[in-house]
Amino acid sequence: LDAHRLWVIKLKESGHKIASGYLVNKQGIPGGGGFLILQSTNYENAKSVIEKDPIIIAGLVNWSLKEWIQVSGNLLD
Repeated sequence: LDAHRLWVIKLKESGHKIASGYLVNKQGIPGGGGFLILQSTNYENAKSVIEKDPIIIAGLVNWSLKEWIQVSGNLLD
């Protein structure tokens, strides 16, 4: 998990727009996985970035990549 956090920090420092965090239960306790939003030019570019995540490389998580079209808000600005 520490390697994943460092990877996210390095992506931010290199100019990527990224947000990540834990999924939590009703009591606010983590343990249900995580969620990551990455702004990218296209699906394939996003996939190539995400596949370099240390927790994915280590096979520690099941993951899927979904393309999202933003309609409103400024989440990653």
